[in-house]
Amino acid sequence: MKIANIVLSILILLFAAASAVFSYFLFEKRSQFVDGWAKMAVAINKTAVQLDLDSGAKKLADELNPSTLSHESYAELDSRLPKLAERAGQVVVSRNALASALYSIANAVNAKKLPSEKALRGLNTYDASKDAVINAVADTIRNRDSQYNRLSQLSQRYLQTRVDVKALKDGKNTALATLENSLKENKTRRTKYESGLNSVAVKVGTARLSNSNYAGSVDNIVKGVEKLRQRQIATAKDLKNTQAKLRDSERKLKQSNAKIASQSATIKNRDSQIRDLKRALGLAPAAEVRLWQDGSAEARKQLEGKVLSVNNDYGYISIDLGKATRVTQKVGNRQIKIDPQIAKGLELVIVDGSLKEGAKFISRVKVDEVGADCSTANIPAGSKDIKVGYKVYWQPAN
Repeated sequence: MKIANIVLSILILLFAAASAVFSYFLFEKRSQFVDGWAKMAVAINKTAVQLDLDSGAKKLADELNPSTLSHESYAELDSRLPKLAERAGQVVVSRNALASALYSIANAVNAKKLPSEKALRGLNTYDASKDAVINAVADTIRNRDSQYNRLSQLSQRYLQTRVDVKALKDGKNTALATLENSLKENKTRRTKYESGLNSVAVKVGTARLSNSNYAGSVDNIVKGVEKLRQRQIATAKDLKNTQAKLRDSERKLKQSNAKIASQSATIKNRDSQIRDLKRALGLAPAAEVRLWQDGSAEARKQLEGKVLSVNNDYGYISIDLGKATRVTQKVGNRQIKIDPQIAKGLELVIVDGSLKEGAKFISRVKVDEVGADCSTANIPAGSKDIKVGYKVYWQPAN
């Protein structure tokens, strides 16, 4: 019995020693657990601080601080810890939205060599992708600004018009107003210039301007003008010779006039004798013939021309009446040439048919430019029925 008690005492002593050892290890483990919990709380708090940084949202770190996350507040962890995941989810959504926005901005400006939207979301690829987007957008803006500056330089060089580059960059509607006005003015000038060249082409007998061979047609008109100039020079030379002959003729004419004056006195004396004889014989005076004056209504009523060409694009016609046109007055057995004086502003009548046989009135036109053998007249507004070959006459406006 004594031995049994000794063994039991030894066992109790061993169990007591083991309990002391296990209690020590349990206390040590609890200390480590508490320290680890505190570190985890600090880590969560630091994470919340980073998520709060410049977020503009309610401070999560204030709620998830080490004291509220301690093991002593274990019962409240279920309501607090999910907020960290919720805030992280919000950051991810914002990150993805920002990545999409960056990608959309780069696409909107047609930037080249863009990274993928996925690369803009990746933590390892974000920095390089973000720099690529910034550089691409910057390149696009530089190219745009370069084109704006180039536009301004070209406008200044060729149109003497300043384009406000800053206004272009700011997107103002008035930025190109001066350039637009300058282009309109140049278009008006070109239209007038081409109309004048086409009019010159008709007068010098060359083809009109051609869009398919613009430079060549301009050269042809210039050559036609040069030929006309050479003819003018030759005419001036002939005129000079003619004037010399005219002075000689005037000298001879003076001599003839002296003889005529002498003979006129004789004729006058004889006419007086003839009148006296007619009165003595009871004869009626001879009918007197009145010659038409140059530019008189009688002379112009004898005009008869025709339409040579009709240009509806530029609104004019050409007719075969000019400064050299003459009408004939019959006096006895002689034909007298009278100048009807075709001049700028003269009104003419266009008819279909002959006045002598009855004709259809087409239009009344006014002479615009007069040449030697032909003239041009503007087509009145609303008159589109004039055709080549129609007759041209003069009649009083009333």
